[in-house]
Amino acid sequence: MKYTQDKYLNQDKKNLSKSSIKMEDRHHQLPAQGGNIDRKDSSFILVDSAEMELSSLTSPARTDDAAILYIHKGEVTLVHDLKTYILSEGMLLLKVPNVTLRLLSFSEDCHFKVFGFAPQFAIAAGMPTKHLETVTLIASNNPVLILDTLTAATVAVLFWLLQKKGSPDEKAQWHDETIQHVFSLLILEIVSSIKSKRADNPSHYNRKVYLTFQFLKLLREHIKEERSVNFYADLLYVTPKHLSTCVKEITGKTCGEIIDEMVVAEAKALLHNPELTIGHVADEFNFSDQYFFSKYFKKRTDMSPLHYRMAA
Repeated sequence: MKYTQDKYLNQDKKNLSKSSIKMEDRHHQLPAQGGNIDRKDSSFILVDSAEMELSSLTSPARTDDAAILYIHKGEVTLVHDLKTYILSEGMLLLKVPNVTLRLLSFSEDCHFKVFGFAPQFAIAAGMPTKHLETVTLIASNNPVLILDTLTAATVAVLFWLLQKKGSPDEKAQWHDETIQHVFSLLILEIVSSIKSKRADNPSHYNRKVYLTFQFLKLLREHIKEERSVNFYADLLYVTPKHLSTCVKEITGKTCGEIIDEMVVAEAKALLHNPELTIGHVADEFNFSDQYFFSKYFKKRTDMSPLHYRMAA
């Protein structure tokens, strides 16, 4: 099993018209059918692709919720913040809040499940903060996990439990608490899988992970106002050089590259809204004018914002 990055970013639009699905707001756009968890008073939902009528939806979606997508069978192709991934059986995708996601296509035999949840649900589940930070960091930069056979089987069982315990047949008395316990087990399995792939010298690594996590957290909060590495380094009380070194070691990318990727991903999502002018999008990201935004966008995508909008 393997995943491929950036393989389809320049495909013709006709190649993107395969059957696709995008993740939207959990209460309004995600279908709620069959045994899906979808209680109006809850902060989570489970969607089973076997109980959905999948349609051709190719527009990028940026949601406030986090999500875990598990592939039971077949293959899914999606774009997660500018990178294209091909997911197959036994693979997970971890989506953090406020990340742009676009599902491109899936095989006819594809079967996957998505557990979407609000950040407060993860906190209410009682998970240690360090585990949540580990998952968030990985999901922000390398969101795909290739599970070994035993872990994949365990994750499949936990998704089955989430779906079963959330069904209408289950008693509501312990509903949320049961779901939270199963969710905690799922997160522990994911963290265990992540840690098994980590390098030696964990204490040295953890310091850099923490700094990188804080940088990514601040970046998501200020991405529309600040694109300077110095700004984030000042907030973290480190030098720009030290911050860049740590982030590069953990993510494989420089701070500047991550900032550019996030700005472009967010801008693309806004450009899909026909009601927003290009000048308005430029204002959203604090560019001095439309010209400088267009120059910035074209340098990183080889397309002007106008041409991107026309091709989308």
